[in-house]
Amino acid sequence: MIKALVVDDEKLIRECLARTLRTEDVEVKTAASGEIAVELAKAESFDIVFLDMVMPGIDGGKTYAALKKIQNNARYVIVSGSPIGSFLETAKKDGIPIIRKPFDTDEIMAEVERLRQVKTAGI
Repeated sequence: MIKALVVDDEKLIRECLARTLRTEDVEVKTAASGEIAVELAKAESFDIVFLDMVMPGIDGGKTYAALKKIQNNARYVIVSGSPIGSFLETAKKDGIPIIRKPFDTDEIMAEVERLRQVKTAGI
């Protein structure tokens, strides 16, 4: 089973994304902030992380950097409604997919399917 972490300060987005993922048998944890996401990542492993960029406290770019140190092998997907500025270069360099809000659930599920294919292939 795939384990996902959804990090977004907007409750409605977190719940919608989590519900979408659960319909595809993905185990989901949610975090309302980067700080909570880092604590969750210290406690358990995730296969995929859906990460908002604009959040109070530590923003998405700093959250990504902290999570990457803890869970380097997770797949990261940026889900943001705002321009992501300088982090865009890091995202491109690291091959991080970027999904714009409002997101299409098909885009989200395509990322989960890519991960499933990689896990099945043992890559």
